[in-house]
Amino acid sequence: MGSFKIFSIKRRRDIIDKINFDASTPIFLQIVDSILSDIATGTLKPSEKIESVRLLASRYKVNPNTMQKSLEKLGDMGFLYTERTSGRFVTDDVAKIQALRQEIPARITKEYIEEMLSAGVSSGEIPNYVNKFLKEREANGKNSRN
Repeated sequence: MGSFKIFSIKRRRDIIDKINFDASTPIFLQIVDSILSDIATGTLKPSEKIESVRLLASRYKVNPNTMQKSLEKLGDMGFLYTERTSGRFVTDDVAKIQALRQEIPARITKEYIEEMLSAGVSSGEIPNYVNKFLKEREANGKNSRN
């Protein structure tokens, strides 16, 4: 039997915070987004084995069928692959992961701008809010990744 490094979810609180059981977005899609985020940020590395469906379901506090559906979706999207006797692994397609890294900030930015515009903030004012926030973070000793 081969030796695999199995992904273990270390940020339990973050996982629970990412899943909103009352949201209009289906839970399985929220889990997909959470795992995609882990792939994009490098928490999950290319070719890294992930935990079993049952263990992940337990950690996310969801039914194993919900977790299975999420993992199947990630497989259909090409971010996970299955080796018959070894389990599931993160894709080793670095170009696909790099594209994901670029897509996530673009999507978040679009959502933020749409929210600001719907709140009555003009497009000219939006950069002022961003700059103010970044200056406050810097003044509090936080860098751009904290």
